[in-house]
Amino acid sequence: MKLKLHHIGFVSTDIAKTVRAFEKILGAELVSSPFLDKVQRVNEVNVRIGDTVIQIFEPVVTPSPVNHFLEKRGEGLHHLCFEVESIREALDEFRARGAKVVWEPFDTFEDYQAAFLEPHEAGGLLIELVAKRK
Repeated sequence: MKLKLHHIGFVSTDIAKTVRAFEKILGAELVSSPFLDKVQRVNEVNVRIGDTVIQIFEPVVTPSPVNHFLEKRGEGLHHLCFEVESIREALDEFRARGAKVVWEPFDTFEDYQAAFLEPHEAGGLLIELVAKRK
């Protein structure tokens, strides 16, 4: 299975403030307009720093998994997202390695599907997988 870093997820309580900070300090460039992800119930925007895309998002409703994360850990790194060829095949391989899936595949941005792996299996880091829908 080939993994390619797709983006880094950063949770914020105020995405506009975080974007401004990333622009000022890191030279980030906006690559998407802010949009509502109805499935994950967050507002999000994507910025690029060099060759890396960072997805900055904030919760829009309470309760949500993102609110729980913010209460526990505060703002900051939320997840790493890797692009794979086939989401189903990747999940099968991760399960064979002992990983647990916490969110089965769902339709997300553009023509992609996403799924999430249990963070306890990866040293506390949430892993998202994305693949283009076929």
